[in-house]
Amino acid sequence: VTIPNTIMKIDYAAFYNCNSLESITLSSSIKEIEEFTFSSCVSLYSIDIPNKVKRINCFTFKSCTNLDKIIIPSSVTEIGEGAFYGCCNLKSISSLSATKIEHSAFIGCKTLCSLNLSMDIEYIGIGLFEGCESLLNIDLYSGKKIHSSFVTF
Repeated sequence: VTIPNTIMKIDYAAFYNCNSLESITLSSSIKEIEEFTFSSCVSLYSIDIPNKVKRINCFTFKSCTNLDKIIIPSSVTEIGEGAFYGCCNLKSISSLSATKIEHSAFIGCKTLCSLNLSMDIEYIGIGLFEGCESLLNIDLYSGKKIHSSFVTF
């Protein structure tokens, strides 16, 4: 699937439960991807987020069980609640520039091995890495106070 340049926003649950969607090319004109947009797209394995997107909303990629790689541009400053919840084959995420990562964003990402967080991170939500069994390394700038109640593994 290729999204044309005339589209600037992908609406709420637009591709929800599209079981046969394996890959999608998002045009550079996309500025907003709503909640649950690709949720339960079990065949989706890779996606590049366009440079104009500022936030990955709540549960955008929830239960995308074949998603193993995602490129998140530096324009993304927020990762919403449960954005990658249950992406059990997600192995790598490009360096995150996000300053806010809401709770449960990566819960159940069993194959996620390492993650580089922004030097400008300000907020990490509860249960962020719960069930991330393969997560061995989190690079985090240590000179800043992070506001979080719990970071669970």
